[in-house]
Amino acid sequence: MDRTFAIAAVWFGLALIATFLGTRFKISHALVEITVGALAGAVATSFSGPNALGAKQPWLVFIASAGAVLLTFFAGAELNPGTMRARSKEVLRAGPLEEG
Repeated sequence: MDRTFAIAAVWFGLALIATFLGTRFKISHALVEITVGALAGAVATSFSGPNALGAKQPWLVFIASAGAVLLTFFAGAELNPGTMRARSKEVLRAGPLEEG
């Protein structure tokens, strides 16, 4: 049980670091979260092996899957509404371009 809390604390800490960096440098939070997670995974894997951050634990797989969906939503939510209104034809168009 202690390992579960330790792994959760590491991931929450990484999320706090990503939030701080995104706010400090005015970069998209979704991009910073992906970058921090990838770097942390690479470092942990190189020092402690592939299961260092609990990648195979079912509860973490579920949270990561739900987080991926939320991250995709948040990345789309950062679109500039003014640009979307100005380019509404391109935004709403689906499928191949019509010629003629």
